[in-house]
Amino acid sequence: VRQRVYLPADELAAHGVDRELLMWCHIHRRTDPRVREALAAQHEITRETYRFAAAGIGMLAPRSRPCVATAAALYSEILDCIEKSDFAVFNHRATVGRSRRLQVAGLGLLRSWRARNSAPSESGFQSGAA
Repeated sequence: VRQRVYLPADELAAHGVDRELLMWCHIHRRTDPRVREALAAQHEITRETYRFAAAGIGMLAPRSRPCVATAAALYSEILDCIEKSDFAVFNHRATVGRSRRLQVAGLGLLRSWRARNSAPSESGFQSGAA
């Protein structure tokens, strides 16, 4: 167990959550209501960040967009899973299933190939052209 916390301590404290409470939740595999409330608040912040970032994907180089869009989709689905579990993150890990990951990654790979074959390369020549 790494016992690392990657959430802002001040924002957790606003909900009455400290490191000791998080460790209690971890040890007992239960989500205290204060932790659930803090995680719900972090969830909203993260969703807003994802919405803001999604607008920027179109500003990336066409060759880079599919990779970033794929990562955004998968991380968003992990967030969906956390929400569906009512933020019960101490008794199981929130994951996207293998078949769904393959589906999203496969679509991203297809889009990446299309972008690489249709966008001019950095040298100005069409990639894949003979």
